[in-house]
Amino acid sequence: MEVSDKEVKSRWVWREGRTYLESRGCQEKNAANIIGRWVKTYKISDVYEAITAAIDNDPARPVEYIGKILGQRTATGAIPLESLTNTELTAKIRFWRKQVAFNGLGKHGLDDMEAAARARKISV
Repeated sequence: MEVSDKEVKSRWVWREGRTYLESRGCQEKNAANIIGRWVKTYKISDVYEAITAAIDNDPARPVEYIGKILGQRTATGAIPLESLTNTELTAKIRFWRKQVAFNGLGKHGLDDMEAAARARKISV
């Protein structure tokens, strides 16, 4: 049975990525939940690269560091901010604000979304 590069990276992300986050202070369940959100939102290759960058650079706050790297990538199936209606943009900003506040996740492009809202003179 042949294993694809995507499968190898996925296994690595779940095994090594979770172990890394746990070694940096994340509880096991939280580490798994954070990785799960990243994998649902971004391509596995992007998650893999962001985690390896964190391992290589050993930041003080790895979850935020990885989130910042991923925030610069295009989310899987993401729609460019310019094509969102004002209502959709507002909803997306509110969703990510909650994610940041409740889960301590990186901003995932929240700054860009808020800047787009300001440019459109939308109050969020």
